[in-house]
Amino acid sequence: MRGSELNKEERFNMIRRKLKQEMKEEIKTLIEQDYSMISGENVREMFANDILRLIKQRQDFAVNIDSGQVLWV
Repeated sequence: MRGSELNKEERFNMIRRKLKQEMKEEIKTLIEQDYSMISGENVREMFANDILRLIKQRQDFAVNIDSGQVLWV
């Protein structure tokens, strides 16, 4: 299914899945490299989950944004 064939909610859910898959690992890598005082895989995992939870809470209002639009926060 192509992106243009998706409705707004399907596009939003696709973006959310992508965030969950890729951003979590990027956050954990960032913590490991730049914030070495946060040690332990479990702590990094919890921290990354909390950041993703915060992002999810804030992005729910963006479901009504069309492709090509800009959202100023």
